Amino acid sequence: MRILQFAFLVLVFCSLITTYSCKSLVIKEGDSSSDKAKKVFGRIFLGVGSLGLSEEAIEGYKKEYEHEKQISIKLRNYSLHTLLAIEDIGRAEEQIAFMTMANNEDRIKYHLVMANNLLDNAIDKMKEIKSKGNQKDIAKRFKDSIESIVTGKKQLIKYWMKKERGAALAYQNLANEEIVKLLDGILSLGISNEYVFSQDETYKIIAIRERWVQLIKTKFPKQPSPKQTF
Repeated sequence: MRILQFAFLVLVFCSLITTYSCKSLVIKEGDSSSDKAKKVFGRIFLGVGSLGLSEEAIEGYKKEYEHEKQISIKLRNYSLHTLLAIEDIGRAEEQIAFMTMANNEDRIKYHLVMANNLLDNAIDKMKEIKSKGNQKDIAKRFKDSIESIVTGKKQLIKYWMKKERGAALAYQNLANEEIVKLLDGILSLGISNEYVFSQDETYKIIAIRERWVQLIKTKFPKQPSPKQTF
């Protein structure tokens, strides 16, 4: 009987060793109560100090997790500001579409002013981004991309006002392609750092991206810009 009990304990013990590593024993903010309890039990049962799963190693992984979390806060900040800027660009594009469909000169001017204001707002959103250390390149890339997109949309307005539809459509497509690339960049940050976005937020960004993809190479201005809120 004792042999069977011992064999059972060895089996459970081996299972726990297989399931848990130093890294997996670190308790994280996002863990459920059940996961936290399992990790505490695992650490107690395994006798963390005696099997190479030292407290020092676990503490090292904890610091690594905290460092990753700090980086994710910066990446999330850059991404959220960029998404807000893209949202303003979307609203501006809708105003441009209304402008092109209006017959009355006052209405055209009204939508033109609104579009330009929203495009300027997009640039202002990116001024809030603070770049530090090794994240400087990401912040600069996002800022430069928004500036390029806004420039493209303003060129689109100029050509449309001159009734040069082909040139306007070219700038429309270039700017929207840049937005899709920018959204791909934001999604890649979420893939490289699991703490940047929740799964629901990632799905939302993917949906926003798909709506912008639909606008590329469509007959401007028949289809208004995608609505989005993040």
